[in-house]
Amino acid sequence: MVRSDLKVKWKLRNNKQVIERSGHSCATIPNTPLMYVFGGAFNHTGDHISAKQLDVYNAETNTWKRAGLVIEDNEIEDAKILRPKARVGASLIGIEKGQQIGELSYAATSLGLYETQEAHSALILFGGWSEVNVLNDLWKFNCKTEKWINLTDKQKGQVPTPRSNHSAVIIDNSLILFGGLGEEMEDVKQDMYILNLQTLQWRKIQLDDTDDKPPASRSHACCVHRKSMILFGGGTEKVCYNTLYRFDLEVERWFKIKPRKSEELLEAEKDPTKPIASNLILVEPEPRMFCEAILYDMDRLFLFGGRNGKQKINEVWQFDFQNSQWNLMQVGDYLEDDTNASGNSLVLNDDDMNTIDDFEVPEVSTPTPTSATVNQDPFGHHNNANNNNNNNGLDNDVMMRDNKKRRALKPSPRSGSKMVVVTTGKPMGPKFNRILIFGGNDSKGKLSEVWELVVDQRTYTKHLQRLLESNMFSDLMIQTN
Repeated sequence: MVRSDLKVKWKLRNNKQVIERSGHSCATIPNTPLMYVFGGAFNHTGDHISAKQLDVYNAETNTWKRAGLVIEDNEIEDAKILRPKARVGASLIGIEKGQQIGELSYAATSLGLYETQEAHSALILFGGWSEVNVLNDLWKFNCKTEKWINLTDKQKGQVPTPRSNHSAVIIDNSLILFGGLGEEMEDVKQDMYILNLQTLQWRKIQLDDTDDKPPASRSHACCVHRKSMILFGGGTEKVCYNTLYRFDLEVERWFKIKPRKSEELLEAEKDPTKPIASNLILVEPEPRMFCEAILYDMDRLFLFGGRNGKQKINEVWQFDFQNSQWNLMQVGDYLEDDTNASGNSLVLNDDDMNTIDDFEVPEVSTPTPTSATVNQDPFGHHNNANNNNNNNGLDNDVMMRDNKKRRALKPSPRSGSKMVVVTTGKPMGPKFNRILIFGGNDSKGKLSEVWELVVDQRTYTKHLQRLLESNMFSDLMIQTN
């Protein structure tokens, strides 16, 4: 019997409602159902998606809309609207209402930006690669007025050099940035910067050579866990990695996280005469780039996808910070009533693990290498023709289900997708965190699918959430993660 917290299910929520892409940036506003998508490339030649297209997916309604100011019938006037350049490989991070960004005490008229002083949610955009050059510009998108604000000239201090495919997170009022790719393929970064979001003052972090810091690398997966930046994988044009690192903001030091073998594997190793289950053999994910990671359920990191230099990947891994263990998740099935706002229940019988994939794709089964040759494309693009975008809704070949037998539906192996957590639920009712991935590219080309990764919430988290949603805490807005 597989533990329920080591099972996952994929649900295809939406497809071909917006243009397919990879190399894009995604962000969410905490405690909302909205996923913002900006930039990326939409075909095999790497043509960039227009900066006019800031697409927003609403997980509550399963719909897309276009955000930002656009004058459709007047190109001259539309060109006057302030917005960032089209780009790939940028960082985009959401900040919830009430958090100051970029000297909100300044007089709006002094900058001519028509910035409102009213509290609002926002997105922070940094860097990336345009069709002309690599960037280090800084932008803010006001989610209330739907206007872009150019903060590039307001940056102070040690501003990072231009780069793309870097990793960035926000902790409190600090934006932390690591690594990335410069103007040349050989210019892979190992430097680190912190931006004070209230003053827009950058400073470069001086790390000792003795620090257990990540190597020069790009295209990592990153997230935040308990005031620390978590970094996994990434690589260069010659090698990719599978090491997990933690940057402690309080002491400004990197620490390497060393995974432990699971209790199940240790127990299985005691009897050499019995075979070990396949999900226990792999102790940690293989090296990869262009993968994605999010934090869920307070202490669980989920890792998806990427490319290991040989092939694209669609595995789901979980790292449990409580016991420092990696687990390869098994794709199962859930009860069919998956539109119920009350959530989903796992089908816990092992038969659901022995199902046939709806996709005819190769499984990743190679041993964990120490290095791999990586494709020269810095943004994870696949050199295949662009997908046909004439159909709306969900693909027939993806969504076709055999009524006589359950099938474990899952995304095709892919790289360059984005993974976020959104929150759904009624304003005064229970809230549900949902893990989404969008876009990327597989063996057929660019993608526009929105998938939900459904995981079984831990019992203590369920109990905590029920307590917080009880009348005892009815006057508080608290989000469990």
